[in-house]
Amino acid sequence: EGLEELARKCPKLKRVGLRCCDSVTDEGVRALAAHCKCLEDLDLSRCKSVTDEGVIAVVKGCAIERLILNSAGRDEVPESDGTEEGSAEYGITDECLVQMRNSVASTLRELDMSWCR
Repeated sequence: EGLEELARKCPKLKRVGLRCCDSVTDEGVRALAAHCKCLEDLDLSRCKSVTDEGVIAVVKGCAIERLILNSAGRDEVPESDGTEEGSAEYGITDECLVQMRNSVASTLRELDMSWCR
């Protein structure tokens, strides 16, 4: 909700850093893509609730030059659910790479997808 309001009121944003903001969701990222067409630099590192959906909206809607997704969409799976300790669920997948190739290949200069699978 807050990110959507920011995007609507600040459409000329070029750089947005949201590192470690667990409350950031695809909905907020889609709002950035819809309202901040000048967005060039976005850091979504460790934003657990961001998935392909949000990232694809940004790469399709903005002329992104720098996109940092280090551990974005990565959520540790609790040990008690029967999975191996240290396993994780990933919200950023190969589909993002396909969309980047099709959408921002000419503008993208820096991409960090560390710890995304």
